[in-house]
Amino acid sequence: MGRAGGGLVQSVERTFAPLEAMPKAKAGARKALELDPESDTALAVLGRIHVFYDWDWQAAGERLQQALDINPNSTDAWGGMAFLKMSVGRRDESFQAIDRTLHSIRSPFGRTFSPR
Repeated sequence: MGRAGGGLVQSVERTFAPLEAMPKAKAGARKALELDPESDTALAVLGRIHVFYDWDWQAAGERLQQALDINPNSTDAWGGMAFLKMSVGRRDESFQAIDRTLHSIRSPFGRTFSPR
């Protein structure tokens, strides 16, 4: 899954142009799902690609929700959901997803991060 997620990160960080990185990231995520259809990480990466590159809100929501159904604590999926909700003008839901993202982050000491 590292290759797909890495392509997404490289495109966002401008290491590679999105036209070069995103198709590779998408192919990597799809390959990962062929190998493990229950990979919440692959689903989250694919959902984020749909948000940032494809602008396919329906597909993004479906993939991100699938990832959350598999792993309700997926920071990748909650983060993607926050961007998706903000992109479609659902600001309050976006903030709720950001809050869930922060509550899903695990510290190296085994505790969940709490912003409060």
